[in-house]
Amino acid sequence: AMWCTDGAWDQGAILPRSAELMGSSVDPAPNQTAGFLTSEECLRTHYNLLREDFVRPLRTTLAALQRGETPPREVRLHEGVQIRGAQAGEPFGLLHELALGGEGAEISSLVNGSMVLLSPDGWRSCRCAIVAKREIALERGDGALFVAFQRDGAGLEALSAGAVPQDTRLAVEIAERSGERYSMVEAGAYWGAYRPVLA
Repeated sequence: AMWCTDGAWDQGAILPRSAELMGSSVDPAPNQTAGFLTSEECLRTHYNLLREDFVRPLRTTLAALQRGETPPREVRLHEGVQIRGAQAGEPFGLLHELALGGEGAEISSLVNGSMVLLSPDGWRSCRCAIVAKREIALERGDGALFVAFQRDGAGLEALSAGAVPQDTRLAVEIAERSGERYSMVEAGAYWGAYRPVLA
């Protein structure tokens, strides 16, 4: 895992990096009831513990999927997801429309700020995306979902409502992969609750 061990814990990655989702876990330093040398050390420890609280279930889920096992019951898996296209606009920046595969694709558990992970290659790699404009997707009722893809290990720029991705390289990479079929996992925990605390 990628734990902040220096004074820059508040400027590091907020969203999980692909490497820490796909790799083995290293526990962050444990909490202490007394004995922190500085308030900085205390804040860094609690930041790392809270972030691991969100990342560990995702890591466990991806490990199970890589072994061909059923994911934990609090996680929903969608197969055959496609990127249909992109749209730009306020307040969310660049959004991509996903078409969820299968009949009766259910998105009711996804709310704005939920995190999903997508993989085109059987979970050998993955990309984080944050759900946005869910109300429009529900009105349409066609199994579409709007997401903002995130740069790997995004930091404070991942804090906007739908999260604005965006360096040009990421936008081009996603555009080139339109039409491919993805597997998508809904995170069991709500990213929107963790995001402001980790900021």
